[in-house]
Amino acid sequence: MLCTGMGYIGSVHLDGERRDVWDYIPKEGPVTASQFIEWLSLAEGLPSADFIPLRQQRQLRQAFIEIAGAETVDARWLQ
Repeated sequence: MLCTGMGYIGSVHLDGERRDVWDYIPKEGPVTASQFIEWLSLAEGLPSADFIPLRQQRQLRQAFIEIAGAETVDARWLQ
């Protein structure tokens, strides 16, 4: 999976709950690669994707597009 392969596996947050990217994906509607990267950062406990190095952001975007087949997909595809 693209997230774990690049070191994004989620984390335990201040409230003691374990989070991963799937906790942030809506049940339906469009999801962009940028949104997915933002949710990855939240799952890691980072305040925003700005804390992910730009090179990694580009790699994550490329991987999302290669796996999903588009820059934007329906959230149901990700479930």
